[in-house]
Amino acid sequence: MAELVEPGSTTRVPPAARRGPSRLMRFIGIAAATVVALDLGISVGIGMTSQAAQRLVSITGMMVYFVITVVSPFTGLLVWLVLYPFSETTLNIPLGSGATSLSPTRLMLSFLAIMLVAQTSIRKRPLPRLSHLDFWGLLFIGGLGLSAAASASPRAAIQIVLDNFLAPLGFYFLAKHLVTNRRELELLLSALLVIGGYSAFLAIHEQVTGVVWFLPNSTGVAFYSPGGIRVLQSLWGINAVFGSIFALVIPIAFYRLIESRSPPARLGYVLLNAVFLLAMFLSYKRAAWVAMFISLGILFVLFAASRRVLIMALVIAAIPVAALWPKIAARSLIEERIMYQADTLNGRTTRWQVAVELWRQNPIFGVGFGNFSVLSRFSAIENSFLDILVSGGLVAFVPFLMFWLLILRDAFLLYIRGPSRPGVFVDRPIMAAFLAAISTYVAIGLTYVYPSAINHMFCVLIGAVVASQAEAVRRRGLQAREGLAAAVTSAPGSQAPQQQMR
Repeated sequence: MAELVEPGSTTRVPPAARRGPSRLMRFIGIAAATVVALDLGISVGIGMTSQAAQRLVSITGMMVYFVITVVSPFTGLLVWLVLYPFSETTLNIPLGSGATSLSPTRLMLSFLAIMLVAQTSIRKRPLPRLSHLDFWGLLFIGGLGLSAAASASPRAAIQIVLDNFLAPLGFYFLAKHLVTNRRELELLLSALLVIGGYSAFLAIHEQVTGVVWFLPNSTGVAFYSPGGIRVLQSLWGINAVFGSIFALVIPIAFYRLIESRSPPARLGYVLLNAVFLLAMFLSYKRAAWVAMFISLGILFVLFAASRRVLIMALVIAAIPVAALWPKIAARSLIEERIMYQADTLNGRTTRWQVAVELWRQNPIFGVGFGNFSVLSRFSAIENSFLDILVSGGLVAFVPFLMFWLLILRDAFLLYIRGPSRPGVFVDRPIMAAFLAAISTYVAIGLTYVYPSAINHMFCVLIGAVVASQAEAVRRRGLQAREGLAAAVTSAPGSQAPQQQMR
């Protein structure tokens, strides 16, 4: 029977207990990740010249994902998240006519769920338990399911609901169980910074050269108007996704800059923040610019150590802005991206008025998912929250609103008194960065309907930062009770009742 050791005790832990995964398992994980990268490179290189080649590459990539997930479910989550925009369009296994293809996202969601169940069955993880966030999330999916069934094209609508909402919530649930300590949380934040890094490179490259990368269906360079401001397309397809990603990662990058202790790390994060800010400007997404300033304002208020850094960044950024002001204030930029239809938010207010009128016709259950474009002359509402209200009515919107209000409540509670609770592995700086990052989802969502990629990133972040803390406290309580029971059982004179009667 292992001894119960209190935190801070000087009792030495046996080397076997300190060791993590064996060298063989680590080698398998590294090799599998290498094969994934090579597999994706080969798939792009051969251009999917034949259906057989595409299927072979897809099956190989799926098997590598499976190996990584078996070796380490958490590593599998990170690999899927980082490679999502590349693998989602290249690794797909057709399942025949009438059935949707098997994508890496669907496969990884199944793999990770199976691994979570398997580890629970052997008591490597505690039995999952639904929280208040899970409850409202399930009600939200149920409400959207009703709206999808009432759609003009139920099958397509249900598929969109599954990919855009159910899958992200599934990864939220998995992340809250797979992220169990501060090291894993920091690794997940690093994965988000990697996504922001290659997105920034592609954005800057496309704006400088005009060459679109990683978008097979691109018809060439797109412009907002004859003024010459490009619409970003590489990899993500539209500048709104680029702006959303940069708004998400900039608070995290500033948090890393402030918390880093070594000069090389600080220099690296200074350069990373500079690249992110430049890429954010070149996204030419007004809502993303506003969201970034809101998030940095939240970081300034909640994270005292960030104030000096943010002020210095503002002063340093003012120098190139002043030098390049004639070009920045060019007529095309002012007219096409800043002042263009500012009074109607580029025509969005008209869409919203039509959407509200449609919602009033059926406020409880909505008009049906995907029916807005059928019932109006517009293709999209351009508001994520209004889209849910109109499509699913109050049945879907109220659970969605409760889900987000509880996230904000739990996040503020963790910021205020979380570090004093046993088992919690977040602190106030990281919660300030989280609140700053999550504010961008709300700000940009007011003028944009998020695709599944952005929903995945934010749901994984919510599960890893907020929902994981309740699981950590619960695990700490279970371990304490098990340790106490073991100590009582192994204490001298604590024989079983049957033995005492003998």
